Amino acid sequence: MPLISTIIPAHVHTNEDGYTSDIEASSVLHAPRYLMDPDTKLHRVQKLVSCIPIIGLLIAGRLLYQKSLMKKEYAKLNYIPSQKCTNITCSRLDPSHLNLAISISIFGGLGLLFPIMILVGSVLLIMNLYSKIASHCRGSQSY
Repeated sequence: MPLISTIIPAHVHTNEDGYTSDIEASSVLHAPRYLMDPDTKLHRVQKLVSCIPIIGLLIAGRLLYQKSLMKKEYAKLNYIPSQKCTNITCSRLDPSHLNLAISISIFGGLGLLFPIMILVGSVLLIMNLYSKIASHCRGSQSY
């Protein structure tokens, strides 16, 4: 979960209340890479691994640490990046994006999501086996 350096460009900022204001370009900010590019392979692996007991708690601790670092970085700004902002960089750096990941990591770390993962995995396995058997039976029929 490396941090990257980024700059929020000058834009018309929309805050959570819907008010807009003209914002100058920010200084260099350090933010988690997966906030800027949420479709990375590392981010997908983190989502899966955070559901594993104990490991999820470690990931939750790391995410909480990153959120505190982000708050320190945002103290340099006169505003907080908002999900409602039309600027893509600003909206992706909204600190509330980490809330769901932290919650899932805590529940997964406590072992509450592991039974759900086993259940979903079993259902997917059964569906896959059924489709293979059905396609094999359809393919072997002769008219």
